[in-house]
Amino acid sequence: MRAGRDCVCYQELLDGQLRKLTIYGEMMVRAPHTVDIPSDSEWHATAPDWARDRKAKIVARVKEQLGTKLYQFIEH
Repeated sequence: MRAGRDCVCYQELLDGQLRKLTIYGEMMVRAPHTVDIPSDSEWHATAPDWARDRKAKIVARVKEQLGTKLYQFIEH
């Protein structure tokens, strides 16, 4: 689920295609690592079409997958 040093890559099979979305953050030397959740307006302006109206569902899945012990989710 991590992408590179600081990013999280969300993947979902949707309509027979693997869709990917990069969510930025900062992986610290020690936990908690941060995951930056864009504001609703920024999400709507920057997210790919397939994810634009699915922010709540995608963020919930990312939180479930990563957990909250080692990750802190910061909404902007």
